[in-house]
Amino acid sequence: MLLIPVIFVVYSIYSLSKEEVYYGIVKNNGLIKKLVSEDKEVVYDYQLPNDGRNIKKNDWIKITFTERRRTILKQEIVKEDEVPNMIKRD
Repeated sequence: MLLIPVIFVVYSIYSLSKEEVYYGIVKNNGLIKKLVSEDKEVVYDYQLPNDGRNIKKNDWIKITFTERRRTILKQEIVKEDEVPNMIKRD
């Protein structure tokens, strides 16, 4: 009987700690037409939150989410050479 709550807690901790990393190019007004993950998952028309950062058009952005894009853990501008080649080709 105690096993079910323990399994639930362990699974919850695991899924909250799992991260997904996406890359994309910023277009007008903080819109990213296509975010691509390192696992080749794609999100279209993602609007960056307006948090006062100095993000400009044509900047490459790296966004780290919790699993299933529930929460942004980290958002940063990166240089193009920091973006994996398989993502730049898409």
